[in-house]
Amino acid sequence: MDNQTDDLITLRADFQAIDQQMLEMIATRRTLSERIAGWKAKQGFSIRDFPAEQNRLGFLIEKGKELGLDAFSVSKFYQNFIEDSVMTQNATLHTLENNGSIPETPKVAFLGGEGSYSQLAAKKHFSFANKPISEMGKNSFKASLQAVEDEEADYAVLPFINSTTGLIGDACDALLESKVSAIGEIFLPIEHCLLGKNWNYPTGNIKAIYAHPQVFAQCRPFLETLGNATLIPCDSTTDALKRVCEGPANQAAIGSTVAGNIFGLKVLKSNIHGERQNLTRFLVLSKVPHRVPKQVSAKTTLALVPKTTPGALSEILLEFSDREITANLLEARPAGNGLWDRVYLIDIEERL
Repeated sequence: MDNQTDDLITLRADFQAIDQQMLEMIATRRTLSERIAGWKAKQGFSIRDFPAEQNRLGFLIEKGKELGLDAFSVSKFYQNFIEDSVMTQNATLHTLENNGSIPETPKVAFLGGEGSYSQLAAKKHFSFANKPISEMGKNSFKASLQAVEDEEADYAVLPFINSTTGLIGDACDALLESKVSAIGEIFLPIEHCLLGKNWNYPTGNIKAIYAHPQVFAQCRPFLETLGNATLIPCDSTTDALKRVCEGPANQAAIGSTVAGNIFGLKVLKSNIHGERQNLTRFLVLSKVPHRVPKQVSAKTTLALVPKTTPGALSEILLEFSDREITANLLEARPAGNGLWDRVYLIDIEERL
């Protein structure tokens, strides 16, 4: 190797050493967040202290300027750290409040398996509580919920609503038919990538694309540019990834970069969903309701079937308004009784 190559190898080794230090510092920060949550639980303090957060951000921005860092980059890093700390404190307080009822290694059911977005959401949620999970991949949303009802699993993690396509219909319908309680939620950024077997494979030569139907809906504008490709729906992202691994190079799947790494697939095109920010809200579901710590903001999701009379839904919403209860979600699904009734799903910022 020449001197230039040697220099590049050395520089990359320095990068890797810094990355390792950053990971260790993030882990240490989470441990401190857990200790802070324990102190707040004893003293009854709120999790968020917005004035202190703003003052700290201002201080860090000034320090960043001295190091040649712009305010936007410093603010972005800091907001990520704050979110991580808040989620860790929420999870710690939740565990303390429900002492003894949360297993050390929870059994968690979700649609698909390795590489699915539901798996990523489940791991993210329980990582804040510092709990490894026993994964139970299922072939449908209904099977995931049934595993909880049958006590085969402790929890299920289901996608509930997406910022691009709205309610996840199949998941919502399965949830309405079940007897479980939502005990948590997680928001996962969804960054769809076109994944194939070979680097730089021409997207115009792709003949088949595998994905879950919801994923196709979120990537529709991009897929319309690939007129030669046949879209093949799959039960889960995991199923789509496996099919591409087993097939010829002119097939592709839609999934995350993490999924691509797991299955050894290459990113042919990134961020194909088109939306600048594509988020999915996942619900964490249990057979037994959990207590919510007083320091944690509570949210309750209601499923209501109003009378089929004029103004019935308006009367319900006025009741919330009269009691100064904030409602921030209003979605409707068919009631499934063949009578054109609708089930209205409403999120309220209140404990019930």
